Amino acid sequence: MWDVRVCSRAIPLLAALLLSSLAGCGETHQQLMVEMDGVQSRVARMLKEIETVDDALQAVTTIENLAARWNLIALRARALGNPSEIEIKSVDVKTLAGHLKVIKVEKARLRKNHEIWAVLEVPLQKYDAAMADPGKVSRADGG
Repeated sequence: MWDVRVCSRAIPLLAALLLSSLAGCGETHQQLMVEMDGVQSRVARMLKEIETVDDALQAVTTIENLAARWNLIALRARALGNPSEIEIKSVDVKTLAGHLKVIKVEKARLRKNHEIWAVLEVPLQKYDAAMADPGKVSRADGG
């Protein structure tokens, strides 16, 4: 699902989204970027650890919760308005790209096991929808 062209377009979009969607009482774009980075890091780590159908079943709720968390962070970021030039330049693009690469590789690995993929496909579609366009997580399952 994520090829090089998508990733090259997604990284700046994620960075801008990260920055522009961070908001709240006294929150900064930088704080929200750290939270978003944490979400991606956790998904990447979790996918690496899945080896069995039981592992996949245990990961489903967490993946769905992380997709929803991403959406909430994005909404808070939007409330902050546009980030400053300094905030935009502070985005660690290499780290974001690294997380995306791990997620892509692990999804490809997990797709090879049809039983595991049957468990993870819909939750990961929700996650992908959240990454592509926050607010669509509930629509990924027709909701």
